Amino acid sequence: TRLSGTIPPLPVTLKSFSLLGSGVLGNLNEFKEGQARLTELWLAGNQFEGTIPLNMAARMDCSVTAPCWLHLEGNPELEGSMPPGLCTRYLANENKQDQFVSLGGDAAQCDGSCCTCVGLECGNFEEFPVFAPPPPPSTSSPAPAPGLPPGQLCFSGATLVETKDRGLLRMDQLQLGDLVLTDAETYEPIYSFGHYDINAVNKAEFLQISTEQSLGSLELTPNHFVFKEGNQAVPASSLSVGDKVVMASGDSDAIVSIRTVTRKGVFAPYTYSGTIITNGIKSSSFATVQDNARYVTLGTNGIQVPITYHQLGLIFESPHRLYCRLLWLVRGRTTTTETYNDEGMSVWVEQPLQWYEWLLQQSPIVSGSLFVGTAGVLGVVNVVEWMLLYPGLVLAVVVVVASRRFSSKRV
Repeated sequence: TRLSGTIPPLPVTLKSFSLLGSGVLGNLNEFKEGQARLTELWLAGNQFEGTIPLNMAARMDCSVTAPCWLHLEGNPELEGSMPPGLCTRYLANENKQDQFVSLGGDAAQCDGSCCTCVGLECGNFEEFPVFAPPPPPSTSSPAPAPGLPPGQLCFSGATLVETKDRGLLRMDQLQLGDLVLTDAETYEPIYSFGHYDINAVNKAEFLQISTEQSLGSLELTPNHFVFKEGNQAVPASSLSVGDKVVMASGDSDAIVSIRTVTRKGVFAPYTYSGTIITNGIKSSSFATVQDNARYVTLGTNGIQVPITYHQLGLIFESPHRLYCRLLWLVRGRTTTTETYNDEGMSVWVEQPLQWYEWLLQQSPIVSGSLFVGTAGVLGVVNVVEWMLLYPGLVLAVVVVVASRRFSSKRV
């Protein structure tokens, strides 16, 4: 069951407390300041933060007739090691003075300590649960709710990216102009960051996705796009264990685990192709701004347009991308500075996003007309960009068209 809130004060007489896989937030201060003395405490598979209280052992009432169990695994944001007092009580089992028979935690708490099991080895879960963000409040409109918080559209700083000149880097180490891997053998410059929160203003919930071949775990927000088998750009929230995602090689690999973590700092690097290889997995530079929606939905009546948000991101970025391409051609590099708002969002993204969110709330006639008109203007910019990229091909087309007209006039 998905619960909200944190642990309430526990009765003094309580001996066993279990809260498994419920997504509960907060800290463990109740076991620092509370009065309950427990023989069994099961808190695996939640979202607790902070450290384990040093006096946690004092909250456990163990004896030969009533042995203790304490399980904290599956709480990735818990920091530090098991308190020495817990290990002292557990090691006393050898002398039968105390009976602390089971002590479980994650690798961060159990490294070099006295845990009897680590992570999934403890047997409380076959895989730890994934806690997606709570759904938005229901409204009378069937259209997905626009206006997601800025932190819902990005990668975490721990995500790994292969660069041409600086090797494998964390996302929070990337800079404008870095050449990053976007395909099997293709490197493209980062011409912009849609979001660059290096000062960790935003704290966001990320899906942590792993495959057998991935370089560790990819961490991205649920609404960010990743490429599924068949080169389909889909929101990360739509993926399940067993689904296959596209890898850097172009092959597909099955997802073996998905879990949720909370991190500070959000990043969204933009490349010319709108793709980037993250932890060995092909991802998009873009995300949906309508919760979990793959395709654009216009108007208050929710009319779906056959354009994905990955494609829409490429269209809306056309003027910005063309400007940066021209800089690259003239200077041999893209811009080295950008302006961001207080939440780390690029001003190139902020204004179009606000306009688009307004558009989504208009009637189908208004939103449809404005959308088509805007797409037409941006389409012209795309043609100019295409001509800039392939001048030889453009010249060849012009020559062929001109020669045909000349031939027809002679006839």
